[in-house]
Amino acid sequence: MPKVAVRFEHTVEPRRDLHPRSWGKNKLQGEVHDLEMELNMSSLIGLADFIEDEIIPEAVPMEFGVQNVKLQLNDDRPPSSITSPSPVPVNLKIVDILLKNDSNRVLTVESRSDISGMSKSVNTNIENAVYESQICKLKQSNEELKAENVELKRRMAALEKIAEENCSLRQAVEDCQILRTCLMTAQDDVARLLEEKRTLIDRLRGMQEQLDQPPRTKR
Repeated sequence: MPKVAVRFEHTVEPRRDLHPRSWGKNKLQGEVHDLEMELNMSSLIGLADFIEDEIIPEAVPMEFGVQNVKLQLNDDRPPSSITSPSPVPVNLKIVDILLKNDSNRVLTVESRSDISGMSKSVNTNIENAVYESQICKLKQSNEELKAENVELKRRMAALEKIAEENCSLRQAVEDCQILRTCLMTAQDDVARLLEEKRTLIDRLRGMQEQLDQPPRTKR
């Protein structure tokens, strides 16, 4: 498979309002791929002199695709000083570009990569970053909610314990009130019994006094 391919197209479009010499349209297309070259700067300068023409030619639209091309440019010009170090070669690597030259002599360099795919990839990366950020926030919120739930459960357990203690205290208060009522009733019974005891003692004393008196004689 050739590494360099060039195609020249000449299309004829007859028009009444134009001279027959202007009916033709030219277009040059080329493709260069998988090529490794080593060139001297003097050779490139010589090629520029070779291409130079005495008149300015008509601009021909061109499209050249360059893919996977490696160039090593060696500066073989004599150094300006004897002590100057030798120039370092320039290594140029072209991955995939498209060179266009229109009829206005405007040279355009474009990438033949899928720009839309790149934008989609960039958008996907951005969406993934946003998604990961949202996941991190959700995880953080989840951890905070778990901590809050643990704290709420602890508080609920404490409140339940306090409620149980309150119930026990209420029961103790009710028991105290019942005991107080029973105590008051018992005190009333004791007071009543003491009163009955005093009454009985008084009766016994009266009866004892009657018994201790001497009997009366009859006349």
